Amino acid sequence: MTTTDQQTRFLIPPEALAGLGSYAHTVGPLSVLSTDPLPDAVVESLMQRGILDSVDRVNARFSPVLDVMAEPAALAQVHVVGGGSLVEFTVHAASRGSVSAVATPEGLELAAPAEVDGAMRLLTQHVGFSMLTGLTLSVDVELRHAIAFSATIDHYRRRNLEGFLGGTPGGQPPADRQAVRELLSVTDARWFVPLVGGLTGADAAAADVDGLSGELDHAASQIATRFPLFDRVITVSSAATIGGGEHAASQVMIIQAGVHDLLVVEASQEGVRFTTLP
Repeated sequence: MTTTDQQTRFLIPPEALAGLGSYAHTVGPLSVLSTDPLPDAVVESLMQRGILDSVDRVNARFSPVLDVMAEPAALAQVHVVGGGSLVEFTVHAASRGSVSAVATPEGLELAAPAEVDGAMRLLTQHVGFSMLTGLTLSVDVELRHAIAFSATIDHYRRRNLEGFLGGTPGGQPPADRQAVRELLSVTDARWFVPLVGGLTGADAAAADVDGLSGELDHAASQIATRFPLFDRVITVSSAATIGGGEHAASQVMIIQAGVHDLLVVEASQEGVRFTTLP
């Protein structure tokens, strides 16, 4: 534990999240904490780090942090995968304070109050920012066509890469519908299909491929041209209590193929929007 005039920091093993909830008065629906029994080695580590005073008692300095993490009114998380690294930054917010959590090689670094600027510094280091863009595009897809559209993008990506390796022209519209159908069930995270499927929860149906318009087919080929390979995938999630026991949640995915090529994928009940970022 370290303390400054304005902030208190703790470093905890990530596996402690599975059991720290048992030390809280209550664990709310938005909490990342669980109440599973902790291994003796983890309990010992928490005592050495000043988080627990004993096997069954929380340190007084950590108690306010635990209260916020156990019953947050809102939660926001940035998750970056790619470039040989994993970055995860979470902010827990409640009326009585806020706590940020950053995954580091040494453990989970907690700060109270939340150090929100840290998230921007992490994104800058891993993503970079530029005012330039290689493609300007925004397309809305019905939810039932989201996976078929994603498979069409993947189809063009595959054709472009195969064309590059074979020294032949890349894929141009129209798409080979049968080849698109064969990509509806891929699970490798290097493809759009599983990423968009995980974001939307939408199912894939072979018949949906035939329902794609020529305009969507063309948009898929444009996206594929700028996103042949992924550099990083950034997921921004948020959830909040809105009263009456109800909760609202949202999730946005940003797929990056380079500093100038970022694609935002945002899902709603109405459909999925694919938008390039300038």
